[in-house]
Amino acid sequence: MPTDITLPQAPAGSLDYVNKVLEICRVKTLDLEWANVVQLWFNLDAKNSFEAKDGKLGTGNQPGAVQGWIVCARNAKWRPTKLDVAKFLEEFKRWWHGLQPEGREQKPDCFIMLLKVEGVKWGSLRARRTDGIASIVAALALWHEGIIAMPHLKLREMQA
Repeated sequence: MPTDITLPQAPAGSLDYVNKVLEICRVKTLDLEWANVVQLWFNLDAKNSFEAKDGKLGTGNQPGAVQGWIVCARNAKWRPTKLDVAKFLEEFKRWWHGLQPEGREQKPDCFIMLLKVEGVKWGSLRARRTDGIASIVAALALWHEGIIAMPHLKLREMQA
């Protein structure tokens, strides 16, 4: 695995949430796909100067692990005692679909990939800062870390 994969660095004077999300994203096994996900979030929030915008994401059906992270003041070192990856997947799916604007459709065979539909109002996904897309990225970081920690046999069983 290449060793030159890095995550972005928060600019000097950044709001605390930027550093917390970047820290939770620094998993032991950093791969290019994950680094690209983090970079996309970082670029999106940086484009808006990491300023709050357009409210908060919905918390209905938010995964328990994400709620735990929020309750612990979004501490980058906090981790769930034991992450049940299968349960987290189901919770994340419900939360993710609940966040989507009306009219957005799921791509076949991939719940997280959604089609861009003409006329969809994106306001519900434009939330920035702590209560915005950063929470989705933190959820993906916990999930990514949980999958990496799984024994390979159990991971193959879940994929079957």
